Amino acid sequence: MTITAVSGGLLTVDSVITGTGVTAGTKIVAQLTGSFGSTGTYTVSASQTVASTTISSTGGSWTCPAGVTQVRATVIAGGSGGYNDGTNQNSGASGGAAVGYFTITPTTVYAATVGAASASVITGTSASGGSSSFGSLLSATGASGGSSAGGGGAGSGTGGNLINSSASVITIPWFKIATATAISGTAAKYWSQIATNNQHLAGAGGGAGTGGSSGSALGGIGGIVYIEYVG
Repeated sequence: MTITAVSGGLLTVDSVITGTGVTAGTKIVAQLTGSFGSTGTYTVSASQTVASTTISSTGGSWTCPAGVTQVRATVIAGGSGGYNDGTNQNSGASGGAAVGYFTITPTTVYAATVGAASASVITGTSASGGSSSFGSLLSATGASGGSSAGGGGAGSGTGGNLINSSASVITIPWFKIATATAISGTAAKYWSQIATNNQHLAGAGGGAGTGGSSGSALGGIGGIVYIEYVG
């Protein structure tokens, strides 16, 4: 698979890809060339010939590598869009966040759900952001939407033994713009939902899951599931 442009988020190993003509359940197996998680060539799980098309990726699942027994897991839900009808302007809100250290079982498959952001609106109420989760260990609820009556409500996190909060009030010091060398000495899997209205990368500078602003009626920013392990 050859990727020529990425409008937001990252493409990563184990992500499920969807698009016109793409075989259901197709996953990215490896990146062969190009910038980490961006343009370049990839190996996918099912051999197929597909005309040039736009694809999206979601977490799907994560298989614990052999020999790995502990992870630091972060989940952040999707942010909600802002509201601006030209008279009333209200912001969206941030999704919930949960972070923790966990003992896990090698070769076990853990489901990973990444919450999408919602778009901005000029009438009614913007949709809530999507929830994010990692197996039965961590979960976070998406933000409620903004409307003419007021801004959206923040989501919350559960299951974390380090952080259970809203993405708007936490600073995660190890959250950096994801690159192949972002976390020295560890391996990691990373999933990010493509952000609404081409906002910045989910997770960049800790921005995952934040709500859209009111003045420009921006959409929210997608959530993230981020798994770190020594391997």
